[in-house]
Amino acid sequence: MIFFEKIFEYCCDFSVQLFLAELVFCSVLKRRSHFFGRIALFAVLFCIVPYALDFYNLPWLSFGWFSFSFLLVWLLSLFFIWFCFDISWKNALFFGSSGYIAQHFGHCVAMGIVGIFSLENDLLCRGIRMASLAITYVAFYFFFARRIRKGEYVALENRSLIAVSFLTVLMVYALNLWATNLNGHFNVVIRIYAAMCCIFLLCIQFGIFERSRLQLEKKEIESILQQQAKQMQISKDTMETINLFCHDVGRSLSRLSDSEADETEFSGLRKAIVNYQNEVKTGCDTLDVILTEKNLLCERYGIHFSYTVDGEKLSFLAPIDIYSIFENVLNNAMESVVKTENVDARIISLSVCAKNEFLCIGVENFCAEAPLFENGLPVTTKGDTSLHGFGTRSIQYITEKYGGNLFMSAGNDMFYLKIIIPLPKQTISRQN
Repeated sequence: MIFFEKIFEYCCDFSVQLFLAELVFCSVLKRRSHFFGRIALFAVLFCIVPYALDFYNLPWLSFGWFSFSFLLVWLLSLFFIWFCFDISWKNALFFGSSGYIAQHFGHCVAMGIVGIFSLENDLLCRGIRMASLAITYVAFYFFFARRIRKGEYVALENRSLIAVSFLTVLMVYALNLWATNLNGHFNVVIRIYAAMCCIFLLCIQFGIFERSRLQLEKKEIESILQQQAKQMQISKDTMETINLFCHDVGRSLSRLSDSEADETEFSGLRKAIVNYQNEVKTGCDTLDVILTEKNLLCERYGIHFSYTVDGEKLSFLAPIDIYSIFENVLNNAMESVVKTENVDARIISLSVCAKNEFLCIGVENFCAEAPLFENGLPVTTKGDTSLHGFGTRSIQYITEKYGGNLFMSAGNDMFYLKIIIPLPKQTISRQN
């Protein structure tokens, strides 16, 4: 019986609770090499040493009712996060403060229950604390920690987030010490108030975190769009060069056609040149370059690519936005269809038209394996989610930039993409 009481006592130690709470939030982070060895080493130092030395009762760490002991343990835990996970010190502060809030919320709920029912049995009180913490950690994982994508590189450079994280810990810490020195029902009220503050503060933290992540994604997408702008110009220049070359070669072949050269050879060369000179004319120069390029690639990979396009309806979109939308959409479609060995199933269909004052862009392609969707977008099948998936996000970003909506779905071995963007008034008046 004494052995189990000791186990209970140890499991209720602050360092153990904090260690587990921080693991809940850090479980989604990228791990450093020799991760389990690092965890084992630090678990011994962080959880056992403070408990064995009775670190929390050292007199030189206390000034009246205020004690620095728990705060020092928390600061040490930041080193644990940085030591075991591949993140910066700024990120460690965010995840460390989130873990501390979770630990304190579970502790406050347990102490509130103990105070309301005036429980005095030590074993029962410790059991309630352990149950409260376990439920809290699971709930906080699903409501907060899971919002961070698994293995995602989290770069938190937002100064307001760092400041809020640090002030959050100080506020929760002061409330905890104050409540500890109060008795009776007032103690229970403070515990409940502190628990509510924990939820509020964590919502603020993750709200700022979401905004910070969206800002970083926006910068990344804008960087990709700048790269695609350069690529668009290169594609245009390349296409012009190829057309000039084909034109010159075609004229040379015409002059040589009466020679004794093998006619079969000339036929093959003429056919190849015709294929290269089959420029697409849709009424949109930028889209013409993309479709001409994709036609050649589709022919190379045995893809049946059909399109019905009214390029003039794209005139209100910036050329770089046109390039980014169609380049990403068609690249994704081609990546999907070439996975099948059945050449007859390699089908891509594109349509661009205006309907009821809206620009409608639709793409359908064969898709043997339906992707998983998250927030309306397919989850990338490439290993590193931090480096991939920006193609579809840039399509969404541009669509929303013009006040439109992006829809994606999959079924019956087909993938469907639809973009609907309201047409400007001047475009509608020209139609009428």
